[in-house]
This record gives sequence, structure tokens and C-alpha cells, in this order.
Amino acid sequence: GIFNDPALAREAMELGEGARFRAVFNRVEPDRFSRRFEANATVLRIRDGDCVGRRGFYANRRLDLGTTVLLDVEGIKVVIISIRTQCADPVFFE
Repeated sequence: GIFNDPALAREAMELGEGARFRAVFNRVEPDRFSRRFEANATVLRIRDGDCVGRRGFYANRRLDLGTTVLLDVEGIKVVIISIRTQCADPVFFE
């Protein structure tokens, strides 16, 4: 899946590709089930989040995921988006 975390996506974008930093997930999340989590991360890719779906209900539809970043979080690749969207198309990971 993907993580919707606008603050983390913005920070990673400002730091730039290749940057290493302490990623803070859910830093401004009000839901009691979304707890804050911190880990070392490297920014692998940054995209604007504009894409066109290929399958299912997203097929041939333009999507805006907002600022989208791919992080390497201690060996695990994690996609962070800034506009909440149901992850239902492989284009989200390309």
C-alpha cells in the first residue's frame, strides 16, 4: 500500500533525492490509531503525483496524488503521497 502523510512528503521533497533524514510518520495525525513513528530514511524519488490509471475503476482516469515520494526506510521501500487516495492501481508504484 501507500502512506498518506502530506507533512512527510513535503519534508522529503524539500530535502531532495538522495537526502538522508529522520522520517517522522503521522506527526500531525489526530486519529488515535495512527501513532507517530520515526525511522532513518533516504529519499529515492520525488514526483508530482500526476498520473493516469491503467486498471479497474482508475483505468484511463487522471489522478492527482499530490507530492509523492519513494523512501528507503531502513531497507524497506515506502511510497508517501500527500492527497489521500485509494491505492487501487499499479501506477501508484511507478
